[in-house]
Amino acid sequence: MKSKQLDRIAETSCKDCKFAIYEGKTQTGCEAGRAEVYMENGMGFEAYDKDKEFYVINTLCSYKIEKKYALSIEEIKAIRKKSFGIAVYIEDEDAEGLEETIESICNVNYDHSKISVCISHSYKLLQSEFTNRMKKQMRALENADFSSINVVVYGNERQRDYDTFKKIARQNYITKLNAGQTIDQDTYEKIDYAINERLERFLFFEDSSCYTILFKAVNSRYLDHNDYDKMEEALLEESKAEGFYKCFNG
Repeated sequence: MKSKQLDRIAETSCKDCKFAIYEGKTQTGCEAGRAEVYMENGMGFEAYDKDKEFYVINTLCSYKIEKKYALSIEEIKAIRKKSFGIAVYIEDEDAEGLEETIESICNVNYDHSKISVCISHSYKLLQSEFTNRMKKQMRALENADFSSINVVVYGNERQRDYDTFKKIARQNYITKLNAGQTIDQDTYEKIDYAINERLERFLFFEDSSCYTILFKAVNSRYLDHNDYDKMEEALLEESKAEGFYKCFNG
């Protein structure tokens, strides 16, 4: 089965949005002013079904909300900040650079209530001195007030990716870090600004040392590879080729 095209993964229909403006059955605008910007920039198209004529935006619009919710545009803006999940993979008890990795996560300059963290390592490490180091790093994460912190201790390597990313699957974007890798302090702030303020349509982001990817894209592509690293490499090339890649480091 052919995988869904990237431009269809990041797509929003305005049809039933609370902020869609209609004249009769035809959409003419957006109370939040976002649909007009998308359309003017060639990031949307007009569509129709048996009920209405409406816009479809070629990206994920953070302001899309059903009419049943009594929220203002300003309230939507406050709660629609993008959320992020971070998976930290530890491969051996040496875990060289683990402290630097955790420190960089704790120092991310973004609302920590919008960030979930999951640590992944083998059950074999439970029988080593590594556990004392982990306790210290877990305390650091807990003191940073993240939305959630989980540890996945795996026995089956083939199940590892699934069990780990399941813990952060509710977030909009995810970052995988190996022990020793770091994330830039302002990466998530830049991504949120690019998507929510500049209305850009990127889904694959790179900073000075790691990648952050739209979870819907990961969910769409993972089964093509059954390996996160291979999927990441393929999605990087696909995103570059189709214009969905953004680098903050150059």
